[in-house]
Amino acid sequence: MKSLKCGLTVAAIFFTVAAEAQELVQKVSFSVPGGKPLIEALEEFAGKTGMRLAYSKADIKELKVKGVKCDNVPLNSCLKDLTNGLPVVYRLRGDLISIKYESSGVSVMGNGKISGKIVDEIGNPLTECRSKRSRKKCSDG
Repeated sequence: MKSLKCGLTVAAIFFTVAAEAQELVQKVSFSVPGGKPLIEALEEFAGKTGMRLAYSKADIKELKVKGVKCDNVPLNSCLKDLTNGLPVVYRLRGDLISIKYESSGVSVMGNGKISGKIVDEIGNPLTECRSKRSRKKCSDG
């Protein structure tokens, strides 16, 4: 019985690693025009690649994609381009793409002031940031 459990564990690990390795090497060609709803673009992407999708329609129904053209690139890179600039994070696991809405944390108060965290292009918080109309003053502090 012990060897059966060990054999099943090794087989499960092997197939998980094999599925994750496949997603790194699978290449895809895909294009979508700007302004298309994210849900429609994801459904087309999934249909073209044979992937399954998991997402909350209520969370992402209003989101629109920027124009994307992927020409024989890794699946992960094309998916990254597809979701670029949108408040979502994605995760690939085997043949499943999970999409999760991620709020920016910015809110507008009743007095018209905007509050939130200002970050650089890789997500590091910027300190002492002030924005006046279109000019901003920040330090990486």
